[in-house]
Amino acid sequence: AASAQQSFMLNNYASLSKDMARGQGESLTALASSFGCNSQGIERFSSIMQQRHSDIFAVPGAVASWRVVSDIMHADADLNAHCSQII
Repeated sequence: AASAQQSFMLNNYASLSKDMARGQGESLTALASSFGCNSQGIERFSSIMQQRHSDIFAVPGAVASWRVVSDIMHADADLNAHCSQII
């Protein structure tokens, strides 16, 4: 799953940046789904990614950004409860 999530970040990097900045959008929802998030998880994921947008995209490249997203998800109890594929 990690490589699929990384590939998704790489292939959708620009749209993810825009969607994360807005806290909504198709690519953001698709990324949340790749982490196995249910509807509550997607809502929380979207909110957290919007709040942490500058941290996620401060690092160079899609794989580094994916690592930041993964670290954020590991640290959030709600995301751990509602997303089944956090790696």
